[in-house]
Amino acid sequence: MKKFTLALSATVLLCLGRACFALAADLTDSTSDTTTNTPIFSLSGDAHLGTFTTKSHSENTETGSLRLQLQLEPVEDITLTGRGSLFKIFDSGYDYYLIDRLFLSWNDIAGSSCSLLAGRLPSMEGAPDHLRRGLDTPQGILANYMDIALDGAMFTLSYKGTLPGTVRLFYGSQFDLGYEDDDDSDVIQMGGGVMEDTDIYGINWDLFAKGNRLVTLQSFVFDNIYNLSTDATFPNPYELAMIDFGLNPADYGMNWNGMLDRQNMGDIYVTSLGYLDKLESLNFFINVAWSHTDPTGIDEMGMGLLSDSWNEPEARDGYSVYAGLRYDIEELHSKIGLEYNYASKYWVNFSQSGASAKLNTRGSVMEGYLIFSPPLPQPTADYIENLFIRLSYQYYWYDYSLAGSYVGTPTRLDDLADDPMYQFYNQDDEEYVLYLSLDLYF
Repeated sequence: MKKFTLALSATVLLCLGRACFALAADLTDSTSDTTTNTPIFSLSGDAHLGTFTTKSHSENTETGSLRLQLQLEPVEDITLTGRGSLFKIFDSGYDYYLIDRLFLSWNDIAGSSCSLLAGRLPSMEGAPDHLRRGLDTPQGILANYMDIALDGAMFTLSYKGTLPGTVRLFYGSQFDLGYEDDDDSDVIQMGGGVMEDTDIYGINWDLFAKGNRLVTLQSFVFDNIYNLSTDATFPNPYELAMIDFGLNPADYGMNWNGMLDRQNMGDIYVTSLGYLDKLESLNFFINVAWSHTDPTGIDEMGMGLLSDSWNEPEARDGYSVYAGLRYDIEELHSKIGLEYNYASKYWVNFSQSGASAKLNTRGSVMEGYLIFSPPLPQPTADYIENLFIRLSYQYYWYDYSLAGSYVGTPTRLDDLADDPMYQFYNQDDEEYVLYLSLDLYF
């Protein structure tokens, strides 16, 4: 049944993609500036089908996704871009649709080299993620250490000369209490603490960008970050236990609602330096990064930034190294790559998407992949930009628990083996992921 479902889904996606190709061609022809022959409307996107297996799961899991991006340029230098994503895990109830980018850009302001973007920015899928996808250029503007949806504004200044580059300044918001008054009504009491807006601001600076060579410095601050995401609910076992024993959780600074309330934890800083280059058929990169936490308190369960058990949270520093290469074999229409990343005990970053989530690991990850891009006949090649068959293998060596979490104390897994609470961590010290996919870009 799974094989039938996967085959049927592949057929539907490919047929839908073919219809989109024809629609894009018709719309481009009919919505072009007749004086300059420049299209004012364009449609692009990608479709993915894949199956993967892991050490901790005995059965294969099949996934599929379809993304469509629309771009409209009603007047010169003003562009509206939007992209919707549909993702599905087959034979399960997990599927979702989201808008992962929707922004208005004002390019070459007043004839200068400055631009302004506002909305849900194209922040995800930046360098060097495009190499492992088989692409030649990144699809996003941020490095993988910041692979998240970013709502806000970006100011860009490009410059030429001996060292050409681009400076991008960001401001975004992840949690907004709404209208702010002069009497501090913009703050609310939650879990015994003060809840404030959570803002993101930072800089992405291409120190040198010419040809295939790219040197990027990136630094971001997450101001007043909170313990729970906006759509997460989590029972508070301490409140429930107090209620069972006849105690009043309000006497202990809790709201007595049985749930863990959202609360600010402090500030998180992430800074990285990346180098990307190409030597003939060999693409390679190396990134180094540093993270720092500046905690301000704990939540109802005694958890703080990289701390727990009601301990006074301390400022922590972590680091990560990420390197890789990809060799393109044009005569075989193939690409072969190898990547490695390592991170320390207190490493924190915001690579939350599936493609770059391995960078959350506190420990080591090795990945090897093989990409085959079959030549396409006409007229199919006129509509399909890239078609990849991709096989990858990732192996994880976890040194510490709570990979990807900035709340709670990371603990060496060897020390957890004798901990009676180990059953709640449920994390092996090693893991592998074997993945096979069909990726189509149009």
